[in-house]
Amino acid sequence: MRKYIVFLCTTFILLPSLLLSQSNKIGDFKINDEDKIIWQVIFDTNLDFNQICKAVENKGILQYEIKDNYIIGKVINYNMNLFGTSRMSAPFIVTLNTYSFDYRIDYKDGRYRVTAKNFILTTKEANPLFGPIGTISMLEDILKKRRKPEFVSTATDALILIDKNLETIFSFKQDTNDDW
Repeated sequence: MRKYIVFLCTTFILLPSLLLSQSNKIGDFKINDEDKIIWQVIFDTNLDFNQICKAVENKGILQYEIKDNYIIGKVINYNMNLFGTSRMSAPFIVTLNTYSFDYRIDYKDGRYRVTAKNFILTTKEANPLFGPIGTISMLEDILKKRRKPEFVSTATDALILIDKNLETIFSFKQDTNDDW
């Protein structure tokens, strides 16, 4: 009977938790074949390509270059929003660093795909975790396991906050006329 209980506990509790903890995808973040962390989302839209280009221009934080049916660019030294999370309960990787990254927006009728990669963190406050002000780190060095294409177990909270910020940056809506 004891062996049966141990077997059940192992099968239904331990193994699923081990499998879930070894993930190469959290939210819209994943580790690609080149062992780099990327963020990729497809948005549905009623905007055309020119309207999306105008929306990118209106954001003000996006450096960009417009090509045939895609936009490439860079965001530099972006401060992440905490979305109601207190500074003390937010992950340190979000509160103590600014973020720079490359992005690409591909457009097809009725939708666009945003891919962000090459996340660089710059320390904005001196601290023992990330070093003096201006220290530069790659997101992979902090949130990815060293020799495996998997996220560290503490990556989830940070990536959820970063994911919300990226969705806010790259969510383009049509302006409505509120003049009544």
